[in-house]
Amino acid sequence: SGKLVLLLKQLPYHSERVFASLSRSQMTTRILSLPSTQTAELDKMVGFQLEKELPFPKDKIIFDYVPLETTPEGFTRLLLVVVGEDLVHRSLTILKQGGLIPEVLFLSSEGLVASWRMTRKEEPAESCVALVDLDRFLTHVEVIQGGKLRMTRSFLTGARHLNVPE
Repeated sequence: SGKLVLLLKQLPYHSERVFASLSRSQMTTRILSLPSTQTAELDKMVGFQLEKELPFPKDKIIFDYVPLETTPEGFTRLLLVVVGEDLVHRSLTILKQGGLIPEVLFLSSEGLVASWRMTRKEEPAESCVALVDLDRFLTHVEVIQGGKLRMTRSFLTGARHLNVPE
């Protein structure tokens, strides 16, 4: 947090609002299709899915979900995001020690998709777009079809692993 404070002091602006993101690679995500459109029912179903699909103790994780779409058959497709409680607490502690209190902590993929949406007009339903975030160590891919998130994946291959002539 000391290095963060020094870096922030070098910035020409002081932000009054803070939004923070956690890297997609530090989380587990699943896209689920559940047979309901009611929030209370979805909450219960997501809880059951967590116990069924994830090998983590429920008291050691933080999770949330984002509804992606509702089908005419009454199903909800949603993005489930699961992260270790210790990672969230460690990240928040670093930020707070640096004098930053985030209003929202979100998945980095959400920021990538939101940025793409801000720069585009409505896409045709059949269009399929891959958003690729290639950093030094990892590659994150978000697939959007008809303007809706369909898939999100991370790969342990980044720019440093690619053999690109200079």
